[in-house]
Amino acid sequence: MKYLFCLFFLLSLSACGVETGSGTTAQGSSIDTTGGDSNTSTGGDSNASTGGDSNSSTGGDSNTSTGGDSNTSTGGDSGTIEDPVFDIVDAVYDADACKSAYATAIPLQDHNENNDRETSDDVNGLAVMSFYTETGKIENSNVIVFYKTLASGSVVGDTAFRKNMYGDNSQFRIEYDLVWVTEPNNTLYVETPKLDNELKSCFRVILNSEVGSSILEQKVYR
Repeated sequence: MKYLFCLFFLLSLSACGVETGSGTTAQGSSIDTTGGDSNTSTGGDSNASTGGDSNSSTGGDSNTSTGGDSNTSTGGDSGTIEDPVFDIVDAVYDADACKSAYATAIPLQDHNENNDRETSDDVNGLAVMSFYTETGKIENSNVIVFYKTLASGSVVGDTAFRKNMYGDNSQFRIEYDLVWVTEPNNTLYVETPKLDNELKSCFRVILNSEVGSSILEQKVYR
């Protein structure tokens, strides 16, 4: 009886050992994974990027511009008039060039059909005579003088003592009283025919000398 009891006990122990081994194997299988450490990734460090530093740009400094300084303008000086009123060849810019608004006296006009006589303003001590070739058209020889009236109190002398100045290669003559030499506004403008030019010409004359031949005109435009 004791023998049978011992045999039964040993068989029970044997059965328990088999179940315990089988359970241990199953737990080990569940922990094991194929492909290595789950923290390992293929393709290198996740922080690495292809194509270089993300701060790098292709094409040079973004501050560089093509085509020159944006402040550069084409077409010359901003003071240049694109549509001049008078011929600009050998002329300088003058905002008052032969402008009617500059004159406070009635402008003098003379052309070569005027029986070879000058046109005079005896009150202001001036006269003008045109020597341009007569063509049958007044505008082709007409000369116009723009000037201001003499200052109050100025005294004009005898016409016999007027001085002569010649302008535009002696194509016109200005006769002036010597009182003009001391006048504060002794600048006058002379408009001449366009002739072969596309535009008329304008000359600035300053009556600042008692010697007419020393007065030189300046070609101007506006």
